Amino acid sequence: MKKYVSIIALLTFLSPSLVYADHEDCEEAVKNGKEAYHLAKKAYNAKSFSKALSYAEKAEEAAEEAKEEADECDCDKAEKDFEDAYKYAERASEAHSQEDLRKYAAKAMHEAKEGISYSQHCR
Repeated sequence: MKKYVSIIALLTFLSPSLVYADHEDCEEAVKNGKEAYHLAKKAYNAKSFSKALSYAEKAEEAAEEAKEEADECDCDKAEKDFEDAYKYAERASEAHSQEDLRKYAAKAMHEAKEGISYSQHCR
């Protein structure tokens, strides 16, 4: 009987860690999301259109990686935000004018920031 009580107590103690095993920490999503944000910001602030396009392409890649990492840690809202950041960064990287690029880079920044916030608090 004592053995069963010990096993039940042990399982009760371990059960929270087992529940969170599927809901891993989203550190990589946060890291890649921050990279996407900073690169989109660089695209937005770039003086040269060609440099801005290059930053937007890199932001697109980082947002895609953040989306994949958010999916891995089961953080659905962050995954959706990073997907939106990816789409806006992609539009920025395909823009034909500095004005359009800045518009989409700003939207990518906003979505990346949202994704970062959700990734930091996802459990």
